[in-house]
Amino acid sequence: MVNINKISKIGLGTGTLASLGVSISQAECNHLIKTGFEHGVTVLDTADTYGSGDAELMIGKAIKGNRDNLFLITKAGFPYISLPHWASPINQIGKKVLQKSGASKNFSKSYLINALQKSLKRLGVEAVDAFVLHEPVYSEINDECWEALELIRTQGMAIATGVSTFDYKVIAEGIEHKQIQIVETPVGLLQTSDRAIATICKKNQIPIIANQILFNYNKIGADKSIELDVLLAKYNFKKNDLIKVFIKYPVSSDGVECTLIGTKKIDHLIENSKIIADSDKLNYLYEDIKKLML
Repeated sequence: MVNINKISKIGLGTGTLASLGVSISQAECNHLIKTGFEHGVTVLDTADTYGSGDAELMIGKAIKGNRDNLFLITKAGFPYISLPHWASPINQIGKKVLQKSGASKNFSKSYLINALQKSLKRLGVEAVDAFVLHEPVYSEINDECWEALELIRTQGMAIATGVSTFDYKVIAEGIEHKQIQIVETPVGLLQTSDRAIATICKKNQIPIIANQILFNYNKIGADKSIELDVLLAKYNFKKNDLIKVFIKYPVSSDGVECTLIGTKKIDHLIENSKIIADSDKLNYLYEDIKKLML
C-alpha cells in the first residue's frame, strides 16, 4: 500500500530533465534533487521514456544514499528506443520518430514487466514506491495490464501500482481489478473532467498525484483579462499572480496528496514549493474564476 507519510505536497516532474538539446548536467541534477529534498520535496516522478531512459539514469545517480527518504514513481507504456547510454541522441531522435509515426503504446504483461526491470536497473533500486501505466485510454487496456501490476507488486518490484491517465473508465476498471493504489491525473482550475475521478478515488481511499496543473492556463483570452484582473484585485492578488492561483488550486481538491511541478530550475522548484505550502484558502476565488471562465 501507499505510504502517505512519504508523499510531499509538491513533487518534482522530470519529463524534461534529460531531453535532447535542453538537458541539464548530472551535477545540476544532483543539486536540484538535493535542494528540493531540503525544501520538503520527497516525490520524484519519472518514466522510462523520459530522455529515453536518461532521466532515470540521472535520478539513480542523484538519489544514492537517500533512497529511503524519497517517494519514487516511474511509468511505462509509451514506445521508445533504448540503445546503450552512449547512443542517447539516437534513442531520443528514434523515440520522437516512433511517437510521431503513431506507434502504439504497449500495456502487455511481458512488456510492462520488462520495462520496469530496465527502469529499476537505471534507477539503481530494487523497487519503486509506485509503478503506473503511462497515460492509457480505455481502448488500450485489457486484463493483461492488471495481471502485470499484480505480479509487479507480488514480486516486490513496486510497493504500489496505479495509472497516470485522464480517462475515468481506465481508473474505474483498475479499481474493480484491485490493482490501483495511486492515481496520477490532470487537476486544473479550468478543467472539469477531474471531478468524477476525484470522487471515485476518494470513495476508494486512493491518493491522487496532480499533474498538468496549468491546463488551459495559456488559453485564457484577452477578452477575459480585464475581468480577471478585477477579480484578482478583489482578493488582493496582482495581475501576474494568476499563475500562482493555478499552482495552488490542486491542493484544495479532494484527494490530492501531491502536485507535480515539472522543472529543471532550482529557483522555480523552491518558489512553487512555497506557493503550495502556503496555507491560505482560496476556494471563493477559485469559484469566482470558474464562473467567469467556464
